[in-house]
Amino acid sequence: MMKIIRHAALTAALLGAVPASAFPTVSGVMWPVVMNPCPAGKCPGAAAKTPRKAGASPASPDRAATSTTDLTFIPSAERRRANLATFVAKSNGEASIAQIAAKADLIFPQLETAMAARGMKMNNLADSYAAWWIASHDAVHGVTETRPAHIYRAVSHQAAEALAATPQIASANPAFKQQLADALLVQVILIDTSVDHARQDPQQLRAIGTAVSQSARRMGVDLTAMQLTDAGFRLTRQ
Repeated sequence: MMKIIRHAALTAALLGAVPASAFPTVSGVMWPVVMNPCPAGKCPGAAAKTPRKAGASPASPDRAATSTTDLTFIPSAERRRANLATFVAKSNGEASIAQIAAKADLIFPQLETAMAARGMKMNNLADSYAAWWIASHDAVHGVTETRPAHIYRAVSHQAAEALAATPQIASANPAFKQQLADALLVQVILIDTSVDHARQDPQQLRAIGTAVSQSARRMGVDLTAMQLTDAGFRLTRQ
């Protein structure tokens, strides 16, 4: 969780619009981003089969193994407004997405700051996917702590490999990359806000986790079968 939204009134507005039982996944935009980021029983770049021992130094990502596919784009505020309008329409006016669209000029700069603090950029699709992957995993597993920057970087490298191996991503134009990034970040905002609000309510946290897990499964990602380590994600079962 990145604790993105710091505006109390906006947090209240978003929470009032997000039913824990129905986290929206924008059909036709979110499906599929990466249908299986951990193919053949192994997550990209995650060589370790067990978590690193406490006190050991985190493994450095293998940059040589990371694809050279360009996953960055020049962000456009106009394009984001159009994307958000599309998401609202495709979700049949889902109130939570409509709130984000209406307050985008306030929300996205806060998100950009939160991501930058972890060495991530909003104009990098791998970073957006990593932010979604971690936020979703932690919601499913009831984790409310803020992850350190090196974990985000490790997962971003894993996401880059998985995205680059997806044909529609490898050949994507900047507009399509931003559309996918914006869709992922909308999910991050909804998850982050809801988990932060429910951190003292175990029952609500479980409800949010169940909803996020179901949403991720519709994207082909089984978060219940994954463990997040200092070296990134690894599968706990196949």
